Amino acid sequence: GRSKLAGEKAALRFADQVSITTVRPPVVFGPGDRTGLTLFRAIERTGLHIVPRRELPLSLVYVDDLSQVLSRLVKRQPAASGEWYYVADPAVTTFAGMGEFAAAALNRRVRTLPIRAGWFYLAATVCELVGRIRQEVPLINFDKLRELQVTGWVCDAAKIQLELGSLPAKPLEARFAETAQWYRSHGWL
Repeated sequence: GRSKLAGEKAALRFADQVSITTVRPPVVFGPGDRTGLTLFRAIERTGLHIVPRRELPLSLVYVDDLSQVLSRLVKRQPAASGEWYYVADPAVTTFAGMGEFAAAALNRRVRTLPIRAGWFYLAATVCELVGRIRQEVPLINFDKLRELQVTGWVCDAAKIQLELGSLPAKPLEARFAETAQWYRSHGWL
């Protein structure tokens, strides 16, 4: 988040020379998403969905919907410099809801297991150590733990919908089904 904000600030320094539009998507999912693949694989293999907080509200956006918005923003004339937009599906979900969508897309039953924060701290510690050894950013890390301590990760996409029209083209359930189909057709599941 800090690096994204620094990038926005750096870009805005040129707003008097070129048109700058900032897009702030929430969790992006869809075909090719390796982070989302972890969710689908876990549910397919175990029928379990382990969550840190069952009801933490989340905004999501499907990669194709985000791409379409970006394309429409680039093509519109005139572009207002310095504008910023949140791009998200209007349906807010939760960690538990993501597991339910993925399970439905896989035609599987799922059991959601909320795990106490202490176990996530332990997992983050181990993953951080392994990540440093491998020189990779782990899926579970201390930054992710800090993100889980908020009251929610929801953004309001009303501004972009007002300016560009209705979004998205399909409900989240259908987008999760498309994602599962892509994973299967590419041999990822």
